[in-house]
Amino acid sequence: MIVQLPIWFIFIAHILGVVLVFLGLRIWIKEETFLIESIGVMKEGKDITTLCKFVGQYSVALGVIILALPLLHYWIDSIGVLIIITSVLIISVIFWATIHRQFFIPKQGGKTYEQN
Repeated sequence: MIVQLPIWFIFIAHILGVVLVFLGLRIWIKEETFLIESIGVMKEGKDITTLCKFVGQYSVALGVIILALPLLHYWIDSIGVLIIITSVLIISVIFWATIHRQFFIPKQGGKTYEQN
């Protein structure tokens, strides 16, 4: 049984998807780091181009998935949509934790410190 999605969900999904694709392309292609600089201080020897490529491509992919959710709902049921959303959330947490660990020196109390 297909449950009709509320219009507010479709509207928010479209806006969020377009914003993520737009910002992801700006980060990936133009290497604008204003959105990812607040995470922490870059580690020595890490390339900003590689970071922008990973974050930009992930943001574009996430935006496309969010844009496709209302359309996917016509082929899969509501439980399938919830499984997709849950999977994307878990993958996002793993992605950002890995990016943070690989590229940044963590902040603690407003100060940065080196991990041993």
